[in-house]
Amino acid sequence: MAYYRRALSHFLKIKELIDAGAIGVVRTVHIDLKQVLKADLLVHQENNWRLDPEVAGGGYFFDLTSYRLDLLDFFFEPILKAKGFSTNQAGGYKAEDMVAATFQFGSGILGTGTWCFAASPVSEVDEISIYVDKGHIKFQNFGKGEFTLTTSAIKKKFFELELPKHIQQPLIHTIVDDLLGRGESPSSGISGARTNWVMDEIVWDFQ
Repeated sequence: MAYYRRALSHFLKIKELIDAGAIGVVRTVHIDLKQVLKADLLVHQENNWRLDPEVAGGGYFFDLTSYRLDLLDFFFEPILKAKGFSTNQAGGYKAEDMVAATFQFGSGILGTGTWCFAASPVSEVDEISIYVDKGHIKFQNFGKGEFTLTTSAIKKKFFELELPKHIQQPLIHTIVDDLLGRGESPSSGISGARTNWVMDEIVWDFQ
């Protein structure tokens, strides 16, 4: 499902840089996602179940945020603490359309996130920023297999890696290898449950 990103080449490269300490010590991470009220990212249906809390448990936050939070769980240690505020500002549907959160990883790294699903077209953004003591890494969660690394030493370096034709195939390979005893999948029911817990902690008080 959403967690196939753990096996994509550009995200594996980012994790490699982080784990090797090549970019320094990670200080904080920020998620920024803003979309228009009637986003065209998803197939339009007569009954958009993604916005029905009785079916989906929430709105686009639950549908789209799991990708990002699971990826950060993969990059760093699991998130142990999460708090947030959520509300419905535009009134376009019943679910939350604005969320702000703070969270802390087991390693002590701090993170923040803002999600707005009722923004202006000129304000749309999909970006995750990882700030380290030597610079920062910025990338999109959706989009091409690319990211930028900026440090005081190399200024800005652009990485572009090819995405597979079938986006979930690399993770599926790891799952098959895991089942056959030839390797270990980076994504599991346990890691997925952690992401669900974090999202619940962030929006637990939404009415």
